[in-house]
Amino acid sequence: MKKIYKALISSLLLSTSINVAYAETQYVTENLSTFLRRGAGEQFKIAGSIQAGEAVNVLDRQGKYTLIRDNKNREAWILNSDLSSTPSSKEENPKLKAQVQELTLKLSRLDGDWQQRTVEMQRRTKQAEATKVRIF
Repeated sequence: MKKIYKALISSLLLSTSINVAYAETQYVTENLSTFLRRGAGEQFKIAGSIQAGEAVNVLDRQGKYTLIRDNKNREAWILNSDLSSTPSSKEENPKLKAQVQELTLKLSRLDGDWQQRTVEMQRRTKQAEATKVRIF
């Protein structure tokens, strides 16, 4: 009985490790579309779709649904879970890239200024040491 139990446990552990070894990481893309409905519920017909990340204006809320107006001036209902108060990365990435570029430029200027000040301080230190040696 112990041998069967050990064999069973060993095979379970081996099969688990094999499954983990073959697992691969995948990511969900933001280029998905979400269905818009004519009313606040699944019983209403689909009125169209909208791309993920698109900005919309909220007009009303009823239960699990929100009435929105998109950039095509369409009014339709969408699930609350399909809306977010934060912009998508498609909109944020260009802003963040511009910020990184601006901060990199500022850092470069500060680094140049720091280098100049360091050289000046080293020059003054050498000059002060030379003056000190001549005095004594």
